[in-house]
Amino acid sequence: MKFKSMWLFGSVVLLGLVSVEVSTGEEKMGQEKVALLFTTHCRLLTATTRHAFSQADFAKYADDANVKIIITHGAITPDSRFGVQRASEERIPVFVNETRDVIGVSADKLKSIFTGTIRDWSELGSSPGRIKLHLHGGELQKKALEAFLEKEGAGASVPNVVPRSYHISYDALASSGARDPDALVIGLRRMRASGLKAVPVDGKAISLDTAESYPLRMPVAVLTRKGVPEAAELQSLLDELKRSP
Repeated sequence: MKFKSMWLFGSVVLLGLVSVEVSTGEEKMGQEKVALLFTTHCRLLTATTRHAFSQADFAKYADDANVKIIITHGAITPDSRFGVQRASEERIPVFVNETRDVIGVSADKLKSIFTGTIRDWSELGSSPGRIKLHLHGGELQKKALEAFLEKEGAGASVPNVVPRSYHISYDALASSGARDPDALVIGLRRMRASGLKAVPVDGKAISLDTAESYPLRMPVAVLTRKGVPEAAELQSLLDELKRSP
């Protein structure tokens, strides 16, 4: 069986440090294997791994001989010292409080929320209430979100007109959103969460079936330094993962 994967926003930026939480059935098919691979071998992926959110980041880490693995976020071109071991895309789920009468949102309107053009739920066809963004406060998660917003044309330079709350963990992010009827939660690495509901973006609900067409996505790649034993071990593990049913 061909291996089918979908990176959730947040899971890839903490590759090797945390497991990917999934629910049942088909979701487990790809996610559990990825989580098992990287959490089991976190020794490989901590001290010698760096995350590159720009071409300048990549160049800096590539020049550091101690860096053996670089995880790139966005359209970053590696040089000849590194090989691409896995290229994929992060899918970014969007959640609202389960009491909020929103059945979907467009990518353009999400951009308008981040730029402050849209500030109230009534502008999305829901009952009135000021939109409040709930986001993960981790350093890597923030950088990944900034890179995504930059890609979408709503970068960090845009004033934070819509209230933003940052949370120290995925559990805290989920629970805070569940308590806030005006919450818009982005950056939660789950497909389901108690008290929240995932909303389709441009008519596409997030799932493995819509992995190729879900609009909120970000290129991501795992690169390994050529000729390094630890990098070769990682490649072996990735090959084994791809062969798994």
